[in-house]
Amino acid sequence: MLVFLDNCVFNRAFDDQSQTRIRKETEAIVAIRDRIVEGDVELVWSYVIDIEVFRNPFLERRLDAESWKELSIVDIGPSVEIVSNAIRFQGLGFREIDSLHIACAVASKSSYFISTDDGILKKSGLIGDLVLAGPIEFAEIVT
Repeated sequence: MLVFLDNCVFNRAFDDQSQTRIRKETEAIVAIRDRIVEGDVELVWSYVIDIEVFRNPFLERRLDAESWKELSIVDIGPSVEIVSNAIRFQGLGFREIDSLHIACAVASKSSYFISTDDGILKKSGLIGDLVLAGPIEFAEIVT
């Protein structure tokens, strides 16, 4: 099963862990990473993630996100199809960068797009076969 992780997923471990939701999402993300390492889940990476990781001003966060890239089995590069789909997704109310991430997930034929962004998750069902899910929900599916 192919899965695409939104950039916010890579950063969750650096958020305030005293908040219950954030702590539980971080635990779920660790479980997802374990499933990726074990080969039960296949990770997709993209040029859009590379851009966001590069823009992160915090070295520790950049290095942690880059460690996920080593686990990926697919790396999606730019294409006309991705940009076209991203424009269409913006018309559905997704922000520009989110639209690009989702378009990369669609291009890779990912089954799931995992995010901690409530704005994205509220639009579940708008992207055909791609399931938009939070890390807790997805971890429950794969563990």
